[in-house]
Amino acid sequence: MRWCSRVFDANPTPRPTTEAEGKPRGRPKHSPPVNLLLRLRDFKGEVLAFMSDFRVPFDNNQGERDVRMVKVKQKVSGGFRTLEGAKRFGRIRGYISTARKQAKNVFEAIRDAFDGHPLSLPQTFRKAVDCLGTFNLPG
Repeated sequence: MRWCSRVFDANPTPRPTTEAEGKPRGRPKHSPPVNLLLRLRDFKGEVLAFMSDFRVPFDNNQGERDVRMVKVKQKVSGGFRTLEGAKRFGRIRGYISTARKQAKNVFEAIRDAFDGHPLSLPQTFRKAVDCLGTFNLPG
């Protein structure tokens, strides 16, 4: 992470573009590359968290995969008929995603849920929170 600090130290806060000089109000306008540099500088710890905590994934592909099925469903059927149907779909997809992330057989997890023994979601939440180490949960 030293090389990253050297890059930001060598490039202090960039000057705004010249066209913004006529606008006295608001934040100064920057070009997209400068905006990216500023965000990387401001969120350096979050961007490089994968280098110090190996539980943090390098990319956000899992998050994108979780959302992809909803978009496919919308494209195929044209959307959801009701808000309640969308909520149910999301709940089921979330349960399946959680089962996969816990390395459980999806069919067994669904069967166990119908038998009255669903996955322990609070335990899953506790595992996620343990990674952050910021909350004290009862029990």
